[in-house]
Amino acid sequence: MNRCSSFRIQAALTLVTIEVCSGLISAAVTPSAISWSDVPSHTTMTDVRGDAVSIDAEPGNNAKVRLKLVLVGHQRKVIGIAFSPDGSLVATGSDDKTMKIWEVKTGRLMMTLPNKKSVVPYRFAPDGRSIMTKAGGDTIELWDIETGQLKTTLPHKDFIWSATFSPDQETILTSSGDKKARLWDAKTGQLKATFSGHNFDFVLAQFSTDGETILTSSGWNDRTARLWDTKSGRLKAMLSHEKPVSSALLSPDGSVVATASFDNTVKLWDPAAGQLIATMLGHRDTIYNMQFSPDSRLLATVSRDSKAILWDVSSRRSKHILQDGDQIARRVEFSKDGGTLAVGYYNKAIVWDVSTGQLKARLQCRQREMEIDFTSNGRLLVTTTDNLVKVWDAGTGVLVDTLDRARIPIAFSPDGRTVATAGEGNTSMLWEMP
Repeated sequence: MNRCSSFRIQAALTLVTIEVCSGLISAAVTPSAISWSDVPSHTTMTDVRGDAVSIDAEPGNNAKVRLKLVLVGHQRKVIGIAFSPDGSLVATGSDDKTMKIWEVKTGRLMMTLPNKKSVVPYRFAPDGRSIMTKAGGDTIELWDIETGQLKTTLPHKDFIWSATFSPDQETILTSSGDKKARLWDAKTGQLKATFSGHNFDFVLAQFSTDGETILTSSGWNDRTARLWDTKSGRLKAMLSHEKPVSSALLSPDGSVVATASFDNTVKLWDPAAGQLIATMLGHRDTIYNMQFSPDSRLLATVSRDSKAILWDVSSRRSKHILQDGDQIARRVEFSKDGGTLAVGYYNKAIVWDVSTGQLKARLQCRQREMEIDFTSNGRLLVTTTDNLVKVWDAGTGVLVDTLDRARIPIAFSPDGRTVATAGEGNTSMLWEMP
């Protein structure tokens, strides 16, 4: 006997009830968004084209992550997703040369913004009234969310690596493959300053929390990070290592700069004076990644030597040396409350208690995990690869769910309750976290 389940699909103003009997079904709808009630996350959409939705269902599966909405409308794959600061809107960008703005609660399509190039929604402005996009890889555009009008265009001659608003939203800081960072007027698009001197084409740039200082860093054969005065564009200090700098960060409170290097050292710097505070030794190989705790009191570093080290910033000493096996430690992420640390390796992630240094959970994966992110409450950890998204219990390491239709890119709502992913075909999906 076939097992059957009934699902409800809300499309526009039409409610369609479908009975699935362990097979493939189709429904003729014309949605901008499809809302699924009580549909398990393992119900697979196999085709979305025009007004036809085909679903390959696994009845009776009680998934813990609920699929809220499937956003349908792009003609090619989704390559970028961003939430508004208040979480009410989500933007999706596509290879079909459009960006779409959706209402998160209902999935209603608010506007479609056409482009001449593939477009990636980078981030909304802090006030939520405009959105920054990257078009074709070499152009930053600023769009007015209320009118749908293009406000500013910032052209570059090479691939853009980073772009961010200043804290006061008056300027935009970009970095690109021509080894330079640039500061632009957000209203007029006028170039205000160019920061040059790095000798590798991968350059990252970030503002200090007060917006008065800019930190730039490169890689490969570049042995410096650099501090710049935002107003004058003047070079304040060169933060040097004996070998190339692999990572550079401003602390969340703006009190210190950390740099890590292929010389196996971590250095702390005074961002105001540009002077060296301390050189911290502990790793025996290249340091790949690092992150400050949310309160800026701790710094976590991960290395090719398989170790993660928790450093006390005030004492400049290691608090815990964390190791589990001999895989290279590649990524590190603090929970939002700073109480838990996740370290990503080749095919696993380890969750550690920050206070005690004790191993809390081991997340074993069959393939390389590209990214690790905590939800806002710190209870769940999301890992992503090119074609797989998994949700884990951060305390026990138990796999909560595999979102096997979900694909990168992925974005979290500000409150952490909703995760947006690309889906099969040209769709996007909104998931409700447990």
